[in-house]
Amino acid sequence: MALDHTEIVSTIRIEIGVGSPLNMQTIADAIKKAYPNDPNITAIGIAVPGICLTSCNTIGEINVEEDINEAASRLYNAGLQAIYQPVWTALYAAYNALKHLGLAVIDITLPYFGLKISDLFDPNFYCKLFDIVKNLFPLKLDFLKNIFKALGIPWPIFKGFDSIVEKIKYIVKSLLTSLWDELMKKINLIKDLINKGLRLLDAITPPYTLKLSLIWDAAIQAILKPILDYLKNPPSLQQILDLVTAFAKKVLNKIIVTAEEILSVIKNFKLPILGNPLDWIKPFTLKFINPELMLAKILNDIKLWIKNFMANLIMKFMEAVLSILKILGITIKFPPIEFPIILCVIKNKN
Repeated sequence: MALDHTEIVSTIRIEIGVGSPLNMQTIADAIKKAYPNDPNITAIGIAVPGICLTSCNTIGEINVEEDINEAASRLYNAGLQAIYQPVWTALYAAYNALKHLGLAVIDITLPYFGLKISDLFDPNFYCKLFDIVKNLFPLKLDFLKNIFKALGIPWPIFKGFDSIVEKIKYIVKSLLTSLWDELMKKINLIKDLINKGLRLLDAITPPYTLKLSLIWDAAIQAILKPILDYLKNPPSLQQILDLVTAFAKKVLNKIIVTAEEILSVIKNFKLPILGNPLDWIKPFTLKFINPELMLAKILNDIKLWIKNFMANLIMKFMEAVLSILKILGITIKFPPIEFPIILCVIKNKN
């Protein structure tokens, strides 16, 4: 039975730029603040059409906290799209400006589902992946398993996914966060090709001309060096799960640990170089109704957090090489993004 409800339209703004890192908890808190401070109404859901959350869930079991956290995670991904799209556009334009010097051809397709790099920046990418998976699940599980294996996504699916929709959502979220890895590898490749192109350009310019390849390489060493390994080989979901599991075993001094036990210590988990990869505060103060499902969601959020950490350094790198981009006729901007959000509420009975 659906609940009779009122829809309130509000707006959330996400700042994008150097010095403005994304934060899931901050986004979730902003969503909560968007609700009217009225004791006579109760929140029952949220919809954000711009990120493929087209309507509030007002049927069956409703968990507003979980809905808000899911919306925050998707808005976080939208923030990453807003960062990486201008970065990729600028880098690809720089590559094309130098390609005539004999640079290798870059394949801009993704090796899955006939997708391209540009699909990663599509606001409806989640919907697109959902439709793809829905048409494959459960009749073509072997096909999905092979893709999961190639991307390093844990299979079989975690326990606790009671409905087919939840299973599809997990598959889609895992694919979405893992496909970002393909972009990281392309960025790593294209930065090296641009460096090669700049060295070739320097070789044919007068000796007294500023050496662009030296500026480019110096920026890589000064800014990107800590994350070069992460660019070349981004950690997969399975690798992250293995790391948090090993951490929990060590902390708890146990040979085998459950999802709930991993969650009990994960707030202290750190990745090499990157540090603590968690934005969330709330999930670690709640009683876990479904530990397996919560762990699966947090692992995917860690994947997004890693991309955000790298994005902040990549943006600083792009800022450091603006002079080179300008010489090549390229500009780059990171505009803020705004999303209309639909807040579903019901009036409290007196």
